[in-house]
Amino acid sequence: MGMIMSMFQKSHRVIILGQNAVGKTTVLNAMIHGYLAPHPIPIPVYGFAVECGVYKQFNLIVFDVPLLNMNIPNAVRSDINFVQWNGMYEPQEAVIFILNATEPLESKESLHRLLTLDSLKGKPFLILANFCDLLQHDPSESIIKDLELEKYGRGREWTLRSVSSAKGDGDFVF
Repeated sequence: MGMIMSMFQKSHRVIILGQNAVGKTTVLNAMIHGYLAPHPIPIPVYGFAVECGVYKQFNLIVFDVPLLNMNIPNAVRSDINFVQWNGMYEPQEAVIFILNATEPLESKESLHRLLTLDSLKGKPFLILANFCDLLQHDPSESIIKDLELEKYGRGREWTLRSVSSAKGDGDFVF
């Protein structure tokens, strides 16, 4: 009965963003399909992927979008990516931004740009610090400080959670 009722519920559009190899697709599979990656070797997403499914009684349409194209030189890579995907941001209802908890500063510039984009104004951000199982402590406070989330996240709804997509630890909810 629950599956039949979920067919008539409104679908929510969510976009998952983050640098390459931070676990975007693994988090997506854990949320939508309820399973972790079957093997430890990640398979990169080229372009973007779209998945539909139910997570905690919400019908979701999730867009899995990498922020970097590794074939483009570093100097222009970021600008091309933001222009390329900008039209995809506006119809989304929420953003899940995934970063590597062991190297959060690698995502700082991308996250700041996303937090200031007009097309994402008013959209809640769930920031997932992945690979926290590799650290001896919860990195949340240091990530908030290092990424200046109090400054750049001002005036918008955001939440930071520490997760381990490889082990299935952590909560992926807003």
